[in-house]
Amino acid sequence: MIEQLKEMIVRLRDLNEHLTCGLCKGYLVSATLVIECLHAFCKSCIVQHVEQRTQCPTCNILIHESQPLNYIRGDPTLQEIVNKLIPSLQQSEQKREDKFYWRRGFYRQLTGRKRALSGTDDQTVHPGKELNFHRDDDQIYVCLNHCSSGKAGEDSMLRPLKKKYVRCSHHATVRHLKKLVRRKLNLSDSYKIDITCNEQLLGTEHTLQFVALTSWRYKPEPLALEFKCGGERDCN
Repeated sequence: MIEQLKEMIVRLRDLNEHLTCGLCKGYLVSATLVIECLHAFCKSCIVQHVEQRTQCPTCNILIHESQPLNYIRGDPTLQEIVNKLIPSLQQSEQKREDKFYWRRGFYRQLTGRKRALSGTDDQTVHPGKELNFHRDDDQIYVCLNHCSSGKAGEDSMLRPLKKKYVRCSHHATVRHLKKLVRRKLNLSDSYKIDITCNEQLLGTEHTLQFVALTSWRYKPEPLALEFKCGGERDCN
């Protein structure tokens, strides 16, 4: 049976349909899927698109009427495939990203990149060395304010945090902030909390870096977020 197996050579151009963005027509960068139809686009391309239209650019299916950003999700597996098939892509995109941050004065992101390239972000446990728990990541400052949901009795357990300012990794997600609020206010894991930015509901898997770039729009830190009661149960 093994002897009958033949090596199959697949040309890259035969796979381009599955590796390219339907908007910019280039290879995927930060591959992001539309949840409803699973069509893939570059993250920056689809974010800019849904600001103007709420339909998928490929099949025209409605993503969501009012909160389309909550119905797109990153696909790291697909992006890893693209990076392996086109090794030079990731390096060229990192150079472009460095130029982008440099022109806008975001030197902290460049510093974090240099640490990662030099290997100082290694989280391997060595004798006598403690984990830094992402302290070497680029940090983002967040202000968590309490906002009443306006529904009588629903948010009676919520109250302003004693310490509303938080510094954390820009890789942290909205899910982490929800857990933090529950822990600080001694709420059960099933208590649902919604977090918003500029009155826009944030998706649970959105990173704080994503929120800062799409909803905060390069305003000075801290990133101002609001939390409120979202119901009785939360599976997130």
